[in-house]
Amino acid sequence: MLRTVIAVPHALTAWNRINRIQGKSGPPLDDRGVIEARGKAAIITELKLGPQLVIASGLPRSDDTARTIAMVLRIPWQTDERLQECCFGSLEGCFEAELVKRYSSETVRSWENYHNGTFRYDFRSMDGEDDAAVRSRHLSLWRDLATITEVPTIILVGHGRGLNTLLHALGLTPPLLKRGDVRVIPYAPPDA
Repeated sequence: MLRTVIAVPHALTAWNRINRIQGKSGPPLDDRGVIEARGKAAIITELKLGPQLVIASGLPRSDDTARTIAMVLRIPWQTDERLQECCFGSLEGCFEAELVKRYSSETVRSWENYHNGTFRYDFRSMDGEDDAAVRSRHLSLWRDLATITEVPTIILVGHGRGLNTLLHALGLTPPLLKRGDVRVIPYAPPDA
């Protein structure tokens, strides 16, 4: 029976280093990211929780992180697309510094609302997603975790906005989960 989830944002990519918006786009891990993923595996080992499965989002940076952690821990990994990052639509590939110059104040506010912890965002006008869609996907996965696996501890390797939207919906923020973090969460299905 599932009792513990270890939430892990993906490791570093070249786009992270230059503040380029990734969303459902973006490159795989760079060399520093692979080292960072190995470091996350070491932290997870030190927790002595004995995870038996890693679930990644299916996006390259999440899958690379999960694969690296799984190899170090010698456990299987699989993907579930519900764990994917928010789709930012036409913002994907832009530099964060460009937002103020190129987009409306409403778009900038949606971007900043996540960073200031309000978790209200809407990128549908740019063919992206809003917080309700991201929350719904992630909560659907959270509800199903106990049926996906019968092991007591799993690792979810996701993305910053997606994982934090989930944690917020579960009443588990602040603080924000950042890229280098590893967070242990007692598993309980959310109220329907």
